[in-house]
Parts: sequence; C-alpha cells; structure tokens
Amino acid sequence: MAEFSIPFRSIRYRGGVSEWGINYSRLDLKTSEKSSWAPIPRQFPTANLAFTGTLAWDEPLPKSGTRFSLIPYLLGRVTQNKEAGEKLDPDLAAGLDAKIMLSTSMNLDLSVNPDFSQVEVDQQRTNLDRFELFFPEKRQFFLENSDIFAGLGAENMRPFFSRRIGLENPVLAGARLSGKLNDKWRTGIMDLQTSVKDSLSAHNFAVAAFQRQLFSRSNITGFLVNKQFTNSPGDSIQSGSQYNRVAGLDFNLASTDNRWTGKFFFHQSLYDTMSSDAAAVSGNLSYTTEIFKVSLGHSYIGEGYQAEVGYVRRTGIQHTKSSVAYKFYPGKYNIANHGPEIDIELFTERDFSLTDREIQLAYRVTWLNLSYFKIDLEEGYVKLRDPFDPTNSSGLEIPAGEEFSWYEIALFYHSDTRRLLTYFISGRYGGFFNGTRLSLNGEAAYRVQPYGSLALAASFNRVDLPVPYNSADLILIGPRLDITFTEKLFLTTFVQYNNQIDNLNTNIRLQWRFAPVSDLYIVYTDNTYPQNFTSKNRGIVLKLSYWFN
Repeated sequence: MAEFSIPFRSIRYRGGVSEWGINYSRLDLKTSEKSSWAPIPRQFPTANLAFTGTLAWDEPLPKSGTRFSLIPYLLGRVTQNKEAGEKLDPDLAAGLDAKIMLSTSMNLDLSVNPDFSQVEVDQQRTNLDRFELFFPEKRQFFLENSDIFAGLGAENMRPFFSRRIGLENPVLAGARLSGKLNDKWRTGIMDLQTSVKDSLSAHNFAVAAFQRQLFSRSNITGFLVNKQFTNSPGDSIQSGSQYNRVAGLDFNLASTDNRWTGKFFFHQSLYDTMSSDAAAVSGNLSYTTEIFKVSLGHSYIGEGYQAEVGYVRRTGIQHTKSSVAYKFYPGKYNIANHGPEIDIELFTERDFSLTDREIQLAYRVTWLNLSYFKIDLEEGYVKLRDPFDPTNSSGLEIPAGEEFSWYEIALFYHSDTRRLLTYFISGRYGGFFNGTRLSLNGEAAYRVQPYGSLALAASFNRVDLPVPYNSADLILIGPRLDITFTEKLFLTTFVQYNNQIDNLNTNIRLQWRFAPVSDLYIVYTDNTYPQNFTSKNRGIVLKLSYWFN
C-alpha cells in the first residue's frame, strides 16, 4: 500500500473539467509481472496514454497553478590548463532559466547565459571504429520534449543532434517552444545563439518541427534545421560556410495493433557551396508478433549531404539492413523464451559495389528473472574508402582500397537487474582487418539501499596486427561511487582511466538540494597523464540555483 500527495499546482491541466484519463501500473519484481488498472494489450508498453481509465472528480477542477517559474544561478569557477602553460583562471558568471506555461500543453523555455557545469560527464568508450562515436545528450534544456527533434532521421543518420551546440562555444541565450497545439498537432521550435571563442566562430542554431497525427497511431513530421554564421563583418574569424540547413519530412508508421511499424523520410541539405547530391532517403518496415519479428530497411545518403548540426557517420553510401528473429516459449526450466536471430547489414557505393558487410547469426535465451545469454557468430567484410589505423593510436594507416574479411564469435550475459548486485559481461574473439582482436567487457553495480551504489565498468581490447602496423592493448576502467547522505545531499565520484587517449579523468560532484528544484553544486574535474599523474587541466565550480515559482 502506498499513498502519494501531489499538489494541483504542480500539474498542468485544463480548468473546469471533471474527468481525467488516467492509469496506474505495478511491476511485481519477484515474478517480473506487470499489471495495470486500465487494461493494456501485451504488445504495448505500460506507459502508453492511448489506454487509460476515467478518473471522475466530485466537481469541476479550478484552473491549475503558477503559469511561470524562474531559476537564476550564480557561479564561481577556477580553471587551469597546465598543458598550455596557463595560470589559474578565476571566473564569475550568472544566468537565468525561465519556463512559461502558455497553455496546459504548451511551454516556452528561455535561457540566458546557460551553464551546464553540473551535468554528469560522459562514460568513455574505446573507439576501434572508423567513425565518430555517439554520446547521448544529458543537458536538461535540450531534453524536455526532445523526441520531436531527436527522433528525426534514423540511427547514425540524425539531421539534428543537440550536442553540436554549446560544447565548444558558450551559448549566450536560447529559447524553446514545445508542446501540443491540439489533439492532432505537436510542435517544437528552438533557437540558440553561441558566442565567439578563440578561433571558433559564433553561430545561430535553429530547429523547427511540426508533427501531425495520422490514422490511429502514425504521424508525419516536417522540419527545418538551420546553422547560420553570425560573426560581424569586422571579425577576423572566418567560416568556411555561411549557413547549413536541412529540411525534410519523416513519416512514422504504427498500426493499431502495433504489429506493423516503420519509418520513411526524405531530407535535403542546403548550403552555400552545395553539390547536386545532397539528399538522404530512407525507408524501413517491421512486422512483430509475440513469437516472430522480421524487418527490412534501405537508406541512401548523398555524397553532398551535409548536416553540420546532425550526426551522420558517413555519406555517399547505400545501406541495406534486414533481420529475422523467432522466439520459443517452453514454459519450463525458468526460461521465459529463447530463439535464433539473423541480421544482415550491407553498405554499398552508389553503383552498388560493396564496401561493408556484416552477417550475424545469434541465439538468445531469456530467463523469467529477465537475465539473458546470447551467442553471436559473425562474418565481416570491409573495403576501406579512406586510410585507417584500426587501433586509433596514431600509428601507420592501412591504405585506402584494401579489402578484408574475417569471422568472430561473441558471448554476452546480463544478470537479473532486480538484484542488489547486477552485472553484464561479454567477450569477443576473431579477425579484425588484417589481424585479430580479443575484446573483454564487463559492468557491475551494487546498490547499498538507501545509501547509494558502487559501480565499475571495464573494457580490454587486444588488437594484434602484422608489422609495420600498430598492435595495442587498450584498457578502459571506470569506477563510480554514488552516495546519498540524506534526502537532500548527494555525492557522485566518477574516475575513468583510458590508455587509448592517455588520460585519467576524475569528476566529483556534490549536490545539496536545499529547496525544491534549488541546488548548491560543487564540481571538481581533473584530467591527468596516468604515467606520472601530471595534471593536464583541472577546474572547480561552485554553483547556486534557486527556483522561484
């Protein structure tokens, strides 16, 4: 039995109504059983507002509470870049965030001189790929209602990626309008202005998206992303391109019973030196039942397609992907389901000549406690379009045009996530370009309720290549400690050793929530050479924010 008290002023709703659509759900951790007050078909997630019951109030409700809130902050910071021979650099800053409720489903967010120093640092990864790694957005300003922007495009082909904004140049100010216009229309509009920093130009970033619901569960979204060079004519800093824009349409398909899902889109990039081949087109379709899933997709990204505010791993390529999976439900041995999976992925040039191929034959077993085991047999082929050092350690690069094929075996196991101690382990061995690779990865976490948790992530990759190319043993270790001293005082310590980039990173964050949505942060960050513990750069931040509502 649980009882919650939720103030009406904290909820946005339309005044004068006497009925709400509402649902309650429960997860029985012992049996992994989900249940809900209003029935939800099994093929849908529990948090689905398409299936609600009716909550009838005794009388019509009054209008909701405060229509705006303000969160100003004050910040003191001291940094030092010892690699550049700089002395201690003290700094003071102030800024303001504001949220204005235009309607029960439409918000306007404003930010002046925003600061993200308290945001959790990224968990590092060993990069053995030819392409840029993707890291998720963690800054709160970009997260609310972000699906209308972040959901554009497809995996590895995003026309808008908010981490392109404000990580190198400080953001001077930003505004975001987001929410529902009515039962059929949603919108999201965001604009941010960055400042000049060192040799980096100032730019204005804007994105606008309008989404229309179609049929029962499908929708179509039209959008425009714009990056505009904004340095004044007298500035010495020059930009290679005055603007970069991407416009497009995305259609998301979802059948009434959720068995058919898919996505189709057309994107066109626009810039002042653009080529004729500057479009991206994609389509994929999946059919899913309780025992069977099949999917097929194809994409084309033009050689001249440029999304400077997006995340696009490669251009001038065609990508075809298909998969088939089947599940058996034995009803014994504490096994929930098991079955085979086949994935085939092909990359080709415009003339359909093959550049990459990956075929995976897997078998997965999932137990009733949600732990699982998976074995993969993989075949890979690569024809290098550009020179590449497989260890990413600044060694001799394999020339472009070289072709390689290899086989690998991989094993994965994930424990029961409901336990106080949870862990994930994986191993991989096989060919890798013109050599071999052994990869071992593990993550473990132990919860000491209610006081905190201790976690450890570790990765070891041994890459053996023939002379004269570099071989390497790449190690990444990241212990993390989270302590809850009280309901209002928290400490996070995250240390990451990464010999691929020759760095030991330490991030310590103390948070005191002295009032609702009001915090005092102390954040210390240090990057060090691990051999002799000589500091590269370091900094400490004291930040105070207060919520006026």
